[in-house]
Amino acid sequence: MFKILNVYLLALSIFFLSCAVSIQNLSKLQYKDAELKRNSLIEGGIALLPVITGIGMEGHKWVVADSLEAAFYDLRPSVPFVNSAFSLNKLKDGELSQSYDELIRTYKGSGILNKGTIQEMAKAIGKRFLLFVRLEKFGEEKVTEDIWLPSATIVISREEVHLKKGEVALLGELWDGENGDVVWAAQGIAYSKEDIGSSIRSIEAHLEVACRGLISKLP
Repeated sequence: MFKILNVYLLALSIFFLSCAVSIQNLSKLQYKDAELKRNSLIEGGIALLPVITGIGMEGHKWVVADSLEAAFYDLRPSVPFVNSAFSLNKLKDGELSQSYDELIRTYKGSGILNKGTIQEMAKAIGKRFLLFVRLEKFGEEKVTEDIWLPSATIVISREEVHLKKGEVALLGELWDGENGDVVWAAQGIAYSKEDIGSSIRSIEAHLEVACRGLISKLP
């Protein structure tokens, strides 16, 4: 009887875990220049730069860009905006695409931005502010965790639960094309963990939450 009760408690715990889980928006603002206001964005406009990804995630850059564009038009409709495809074409027309690649390599290695390149890029694209976004996490994985259950004998028992974890993480920065400075930084993070047998929440749904979370942190 005790064993049956423990199995029932385990099943009940898993049931409530799977029902309660939703995609969590863990996005957060990291930095904002005191002078950066909504009116500054409306007057200067924003250009989304080509999205940067880590190794093994290169195939996701355009779906990320599309999701960011949709989030921007929905959440900041008053701010003039051009997407990453437009920005890339303008950089190519101005023979600046290699300069952008070199800027990213240097920034990744040293943490130093070439302000002159940022100013040239902003001038070529025609927007004051450049939105740089890097995809840091994108995927799902299966994990096994222990949960502790009270038994009928008041002894705590340990049971293994198989879960599915999904996560999308973005890092965003806003670069000012007038002086080359970083004037805003934020993270867009979507996370979920649920019973492996529950209904699957797509990684695209996580991406939408992460992108909206990132854009919502803009002034």
